[in-house]
Amino acid sequence: MRKFLILVSGVLFVFSAVGCSAPTGQKAAVSNKTVLKAKGIQVTIDEGGQFPEFLVGRWVQGDGWEFNFEPNGILSYIRHTLGGVEMKPYYIARVPVVGDKEAVFKPGGWFVDYTPSTRILTVQITVEDFNFPMGEGTLTGSSVDIFTGPVSKDSTIWQATLTHFQDYTVHTKELPNTKLPMRDPEGDVSEVIFEKVKE
Repeated sequence: MRKFLILVSGVLFVFSAVGCSAPTGQKAAVSNKTVLKAKGIQVTIDEGGQFPEFLVGRWVQGDGWEFNFEPNGILSYIRHTLGGVEMKPYYIARVPVVGDKEAVFKPGGWFVDYTPSTRILTVQITVEDFNFPMGEGTLTGSSVDIFTGPVSKDSTIWQATLTHFQDYTVHTKELPNTKLPMRDPEGDVSEVIFEKVKE
């Protein structure tokens, strides 16, 4: 948990301390950073400048993650591995599931950061709340996923370290209100590779 607090504090410092005064939907250069805040997302370009054109478009990962970046760095949508649901920032997603039921997902704030000199791209995806029916039970909770790593020189591969935090609860007759433990309470870490989709 301590690692999580340090990591999230660092991310939030990068994404909020440098650009709190930027009007929504406006860009501002603060401490040599370009900051854009709009649509429930904050985009920061370290060392100033613009969001690079080679990052614009769809990036997909083998386990089901998908990010779609607009020219200004805003994520127009993502596909989450949790249920394979497509989400937009701060728009509640509703997906039909087996048994004429409905899974509901409420995204939180999302963050994008890019450092040109190192080609390091960082994305933080928060699911503030979800309710996922499974048979006669449900899975509820929230999650935070932080991806960070370099984009290849040919701009086709993003090799990222994913740090995953979750607060999941199972609700069944046999297991009422049962918390699902994380493998590592300080964050489950894995390596993931995204590929740029050629349109």
